[in-house]
Amino acid sequence: MGWDCEQFYPHDLPEDWRLEYYANYFSALLVPSSQWPEWDEADWTDFLDRSDTLRWIGFGFKAAPDDSQAARLHEVLTEIAARGQAVGLFSHEPLPDELLQWPVTWFDRADGRGQWRWRQLSGAPAGWLDALPAEARAQRQILEAFAASLPQDRNGAPFIVKQGCANMQALTQFKRLTELLGL
Repeated sequence: MGWDCEQFYPHDLPEDWRLEYYANYFSALLVPSSQWPEWDEADWTDFLDRSDTLRWIGFGFKAAPDDSQAARLHEVLTEIAARGQAVGLFSHEPLPDELLQWPVTWFDRADGRGQWRWRQLSGAPAGWLDALPAEARAQRQILEAFAASLPQDRNGAPFIVKQGCANMQALTQFKRLTELLGL
């Protein structure tokens, strides 16, 4: 979740190039609720300038945004969607009416048996894990169960790993597995 994973980047890469580097490697990004509500106009402009290669951009919520945050987020989502990128909102809680025109997924985790339980408003299914197992076999089982749970008309969906920065090697391996499995 997020792109601020220092160990992922070459040591000599300038900090202001990190989002572009991330966006060229991964295709989806969930901007966590601990980050975007504090952004000012310059932060939003910088984010939009550097994230144009992502296929999907989501914004996370732990609590409903205030009116000014919701209005600014609506403007940003409009701009991102106009560029042809998919957008989404991930929430644990109901959102203000102004944001309900955008795809909203109330995410749920897989249960202990690897079964996925989808709770959607208008958003598409998306995978969510707090952390990835290090073993490739366990990662493959997660991916196969996730792919099998998707509606028939979908052949892929964003997959978010909350603690991706904690183990970039496992996250990179997970990305390769999705490519090998055609997901």
